[in-house]
Amino acid sequence: MTTDSRTWASAEEMDRYQEARIELDNLAGGDDGVGTWRPYSPDEIREAVNAGFEGTEPTQLDVGNGVKLLYPGRTHVLYGDTSSCKTWVAMLGMKQEIERGNNVVFIDLEDTLRGALERLTQLGLTGDQLAEHMIYVNPDVALLEPQYLDLMAGIARQPQAPTLAVIDSMTELATLHDLDPNKQTDINKLHKGLIQWFTKMRTTVLLIDHTNKVGGLAGSERKVSGLNGAAYRITQRGRSRFGRGTSGKLTIDLGVKDRGGWQERHLTLPNSRRIAQIRLTSDPDGGAVTAEFPPLGSDTAKELAGQQLARDADLDRRVLEAITDDQGITTTDLKAGVVGRGADIQESIERLVAAGRIRRTGGERRGQAVHHYLADG
Repeated sequence: MTTDSRTWASAEEMDRYQEARIELDNLAGGDDGVGTWRPYSPDEIREAVNAGFEGTEPTQLDVGNGVKLLYPGRTHVLYGDTSSCKTWVAMLGMKQEIERGNNVVFIDLEDTLRGALERLTQLGLTGDQLAEHMIYVNPDVALLEPQYLDLMAGIARQPQAPTLAVIDSMTELATLHDLDPNKQTDINKLHKGLIQWFTKMRTTVLLIDHTNKVGGLAGSERKVSGLNGAAYRITQRGRSRFGRGTSGKLTIDLGVKDRGGWQERHLTLPNSRRIAQIRLTSDPDGGAVTAEFPPLGSDTAKELAGQQLARDADLDRRVLEAITDDQGITTTDLKAGVVGRGADIQESIERLVAAGRIRRTGGERRGQAVHHYLADG
């Protein structure tokens, strides 16, 4: 049996491929230009309501203590600094799916097949498991229709649709297609193409991306707007860094997007978006990598409190420097000139006044500017 010069082992494989081709046509608008603009019928709406809404909570990428990060069939992002172990965390999700007998897709723009296989086998997966359940793609050209069809053909040869697709990374995928990862229209093109094709198959999508200069998701507003799952920031903390023969502590913070709303219940620490932590350990002899998921407790709360004190001290220093450089500076100019949230800068001013380090004048009448000086200036 052949289609498009492709040979299929069974009629089922060929049918799955033909269905994928139809789906691609739908994403492009189809021959009639309607595509997904067709309204759902009343019967389809009734059927969806009658089916209920179980299964809408996160069920994939278990990070312990009752916390799972991924909503099935939705799109998510893991972001963090270089060497924050983002890919390792995503591979934990791949490992869990494969061990359940599910299929995964790994679109890898950051490494090679050999590098990916080394990591996945270090996590405990076997060659047979990876050969049977992972579709690995290491692209070096843009994903146009011929490449879509190649990808579809590879997926169609699996007896079931993949439950998880990992794309490492979003920025590199945009660059490969000569798109700007910080431009809304370009990000939309990526979401409406490959990413939407996966979610149409009910495949959960996990994007990996980098942080910007201030620690947020690079191009955050544009990239987050395309998510219908959740965003998470990964950070490696402490002096011990994960590597060959060493261990490292990772923290996972809930980002600005949680479309399903299920993760807020896990935010138990005051003034924190911390949702989970992972300790990765590499065996110094065989290289095997294990993951532990310690609960968030008093040690975490103390660590967060220490970090907040350090952030407050840094902001106070920068506010003092601005006042030193411009005695009499107004509140408006301080908030415009010092990097940070306006509310945080106002809290810094209040701390410095209470500590007797600065003084202020004005503001007695509504609308009157408030000026700030060093206490001994």
